[in-house]
Amino acid sequence: MKKFYKTLLEEQEAIINIDYFEKSVRCYTSRFPVYNRLKAKLGEPTHTYYIQGQISGAY
Repeated sequence: MKKFYKTLLEEQEAIINIDYFEKSVRCYTSRFPVYNRLKAKLGEPTHTYYIQGQISGAY
């Protein structure tokens, strides 16, 4: 299992972006429990951000 970066609680976020023109939805999160739930429901993220070799967020 990949290790998740310890982001401060006040800096953790989850964003849902709906692009009506492209007809797509992007879900971004830097919060570990939300990351796991989205991954279980939607599959592997298309892009993952890293800090010091640890996951800091994904969409």
